[in-house]
Amino acid sequence: MRSIRTPEVDQYGAHCLSDTNETKDGRFRYLVALLLSSQTKDPITATAINRLDEFLGCKFDQKTVFDGNSMKLRETHRLTVPNVLAEAPDALERLIYPVGFYKKKAVYLHKIAEILTKTHDSDVPDSLAALLALPGIGMKMAKITLAVCYGQNAGISVDTHVCRIAQRLGWAGNADLSEKPDKVGEELESWIPEAQWGQINELLVGFGQNWCFAKGPKCADCTIRAFCREKGKAKNDEK
Repeated sequence: MRSIRTPEVDQYGAHCLSDTNETKDGRFRYLVALLLSSQTKDPITATAINRLDEFLGCKFDQKTVFDGNSMKLRETHRLTVPNVLAEAPDALERLIYPVGFYKKKAVYLHKIAEILTKTHDSDVPDSLAALLALPGIGMKMAKITLAVCYGQNAGISVDTHVCRIAQRLGWAGNADLSEKPDKVGEELESWIPEAQWGQINELLVGFGQNWCFAKGPKCADCTIRAFCREKGKAKNDEK
């Protein structure tokens, strides 16, 4: 489904933006990457995370260029809970711009650092309820965080790509469910073996980024078009 071309999520996804999930700081960087990734292209998220990690608390050089390996190659990391807490939200705004809803996310980020400091020993919580209590953290982010940081299988993480493709393949009941991510997750979890839940988001996000676009999907070249109930409906489809 996604092996022919490397999707952006494999190069700039949240898993590329934390050097380790074995430490408090590493888990925090992963959570921040997920927070900023909402409604934002992966390369833009990667740049914002690297700016925070390179320039938080010091002079900001907007011209610095980062790639997917910058975080893992950096010896000193500035994106930590204490450093975020020490910055005002407007300073965080400048570093994360132009991620989607950057003003709101800057406030969320500062508040998360405050909550983690006060109630979680500056660490990312390891329960679904505690993660969902953090501002800006939804069900998808919480499930992925538990899976990556703590090895917990909390369910299938559903985003716009998973919703769209599950609908097109008939995996999640009727079309109305595509507007309700939690319901799509419940539908998928009802028949997909639990051992495979952790693979679904990564698989479908990459497929959605490379082939099954919301508009103009590459149906003619799709290797699973035989299973799609919407095949042939795209304008660029060759019949």
